[in-house]
Amino acid sequence: MFERLFGATDIEQLHYLQVRVIISIISVAVDLLFMEGAIFTLIMMFVWGWAAAKALFGITTIGVIFSRDLFTRALLFALYATVSCACGLFCAALGFGRYIYLLIKRAKGLI
Repeated sequence: MFERLFGATDIEQLHYLQVRVIISIISVAVDLLFMEGAIFTLIMMFVWGWAAAKALFGITTIGVIFSRDLFTRALLFALYATVSCACGLFCAALGFGRYIYLLIKRAKGLI
């Protein structure tokens, strides 16, 4: 599962996750310091979950988004955003855990 989400090898996963984890920590810190809401954290949840939501909905979503029915587009966009955020929360939790595991593994010299 980790290979499909974060990369094929441990080194690729470490590099992929390092950027996302650092940006996520910065976005949460900015939200906490300025207390303007959780806009940056919400954006990071979309970034974490975008690939998973895209895999869930598939290419048919694009066809519906560009359909002529405004209600269908709005409903699908809201559903896509909600699922993306929920998947992002799950993928972020997995990503942080995997990143810590890979750091420990690298410190022991196993990578």
